[in-house]
Amino acid sequence: MADNPEAGIERYGEHDKAVMRRINRFIALVNTKLPSSTIAAKLKSALTDNSKDLEMDPTRSQDSAGRDAALYFTSRHSVAALHGAFDTRTSSSSSTSTSTSGRPPVVLQASTSSATAPAHSKAPVKVSEWEQRGTADGKVDLGSQVAPALFHHPK
Repeated sequence: MADNPEAGIERYGEHDKAVMRRINRFIALVNTKLPSSTIAAKLKSALTDNSKDLEMDPTRSQDSAGRDAALYFTSRHSVAALHGAFDTRTSSSSSTSTSTSGRPPVVLQASTSSATAPAHSKAPVKVSEWEQRGTADGKVDLGSQVAPALFHHPK
């Protein structure tokens, strides 16, 4: 069954549709140009291609769909690469505890720099919707696997 990048997006607003289409356009591009690369490498390339696309046209540098796509790819790549690192380190150890899905549990912690957060702030870091979507999609990616990166689908 072919993965349809347009499935389910009709119920979203124009901005979210534009972000989803942009994300899926870059995923299709990297799947075609990097068929023998890992998922993590494809996601990193998609992030780079998205950023270059924004830089090439000064009027698009203010494009909020492009910025949201960058947040998505950054988050998804980080999580996918982490999954690949966990699977690589734990595949040779039979005593490693795993989650019910068979993969080691992954705990992500947001960090703030001293330049952006008050020194004694205990407030949670605000994560954008697109970072959350990237994290969720990255949790199903095995970054070290050589396979096509899956399209983003609305939940």
